[in-house]
Amino acid sequence: VKAGEVRVLQTLTLAEGKTKALVALMKALQIDRGVLFVVDKMDRNAALAARNLPRVAMATAQSVHTCQLLQSPLVVFTQAAIAQVQNRLRGQKESAA
Repeated sequence: VKAGEVRVLQTLTLAEGKTKALVALMKALQIDRGVLFVVDKMDRNAALAARNLPRVAMATAQSVHTCQLLQSPLVVFTQAAIAQVQNRLRGQKESAA
């Protein structure tokens, strides 16, 4: 990940698990290359939509690892996911919300 290649979304949910729905979202976000979406909880529809796109990966904040972050040209976090990753890096357990 290069400088400026990290973005944060409020949430990532899709109304349907169709690839075209995720492609439309990516187009709206001006994402035209490989991307790693890091979410706090896996949205079933987003996961289904992403599995058919060759340069798109999804990971939860609890499962994402360093190699994924370094190999992805662009990383898009949800707000909740970035907070969870920060807590993981600090060695803190997730608080019950």
